[in-house]
Amino acid sequence: MEDNPFINFVLFSVVGVDITLGNILLFALVLGAWFAGYFVILEKMLKRYLKSQELERSVSSRIMRMTRLTYVFLLLLLSIASLGVNVSLYSNNDLNIDVLIVAGSLFAFQLAQLLDWLFSRVFFRQYYMQVPSDLRKGITRQKPVGTTKGEHTFQFIVYTLAVIFVIQAMGVNEPLFSYQVKDKSLDFRISDILEIALIFLAARLAIWFLTQVVLGNYFKRQNIDYGSQFAINQLLKYFIYIVAGLLALESVGIQPTVLLAGSAALLVGIGLGLQQTFNDLISGIILLFDRTVEVGDFVQLGSLVGVVKKIGIRTSVLETRDDISVIVPNSKLVGEQVVNWNHSDDKARFSVAVGVAYGTDTTLVKNLLLSVAKENPDILPTPEPFVRFTNFGDSSLDFELHFWSTRFMIIENVKSDLRFSIDDVFRKNNISIPFPQRDVWMRS
Repeated sequence: MEDNPFINFVLFSVVGVDITLGNILLFALVLGAWFAGYFVILEKMLKRYLKSQELERSVSSRIMRMTRLTYVFLLLLLSIASLGVNVSLYSNNDLNIDVLIVAGSLFAFQLAQLLDWLFSRVFFRQYYMQVPSDLRKGITRQKPVGTTKGEHTFQFIVYTLAVIFVIQAMGVNEPLFSYQVKDKSLDFRISDILEIALIFLAARLAIWFLTQVVLGNYFKRQNIDYGSQFAINQLLKYFIYIVAGLLALESVGIQPTVLLAGSAALLVGIGLGLQQTFNDLISGIILLFDRTVEVGDFVQLGSLVGVVKKIGIRTSVLETRDDISVIVPNSKLVGEQVVNWNHSDDKARFSVAVGVAYGTDTTLVKNLLLSVAKENPDILPTPEPFVRFTNFGDSSLDFELHFWSTRFMIIENVKSDLRFSIDDVFRKNNISIPFPQRDVWMRS
């Protein structure tokens, strides 16, 4: 075909470039395919799809405009390539810019913007509509947790791909520096930095999709508790990031096995110096698998009492009753005695002690204490509260009011409210709370 005089017949010239009959025929074929795709994909399929999504009119119009502009840039790119009018605009040893590169760059960034809008306005809207109405709290435009993270990650991915395309097309990819790996010299380029960033962004998007969309629906169907969800999500996140790290090393020409073998002695030294750190790391993995302590549990570690807010790979975060976040090494939660108040149940039993004067009607005291407990909204009706007559004290008859509650973080406030109520009801019923008294006999 290249030697065919009919195909290679020059019809005219544009900016010093000969346009042959073959170029015209190829351009006509490209133009026909473009118009067919434009009307079938954009005017028929896309319009019907956007209408089925019931999007706002302004959003649908914006997506249609962006899609048309993307098709225009695609036509410009295909026209330049088919006609061969690729005129150089600027060129030196390190940089080459021509008409085809400019058209390709415009198309790449416009396509990235279109994908960004489609992903943000359509996919995320579908994901949001799947969230139960009771979680939306009546705010129709509120996004579920994690939506913004996934949306921004996708934006970074599409625009990073566009930048990589432009850099590769312009030839602006000179080595920044060189490094030696096992008798082999490797060059580190700008595109390597962008590829590493792209790998970790893709890993982050995969984590969001698996934890929020795939596993999120599974957790809701199976009614899995929050602590188990957190453990599964953390393990999945660690695994994906490890794989991403290995792929990033491979992308710059570093074999992980070679790197580990060459640094074996160094790793031994690091291991000896960081025994406690590795102990915490292993303890974190044990916690995520063993689940004796989970996120949301109310625990007591020595004198420290609080709710587990986060279990990391090395440390965990406990929030105390004073709203103070305490960083606790994971080895403490594994190797020391930990009291988990709601490990097997969400409620726990507490008590308030009180003494009354001798001669008081003990049955009346019992009934009054039970009535106070039943009126407190922070005390569970089941199991029922009960009163225990504990002792005949030196100055009082001693009682304990036992009750169950789930308000672990404010249990001292609950006890305080009970004491206020007990004092009030005792005053109304003329029941006195005695104080210690001593009789002193003076001998002459």
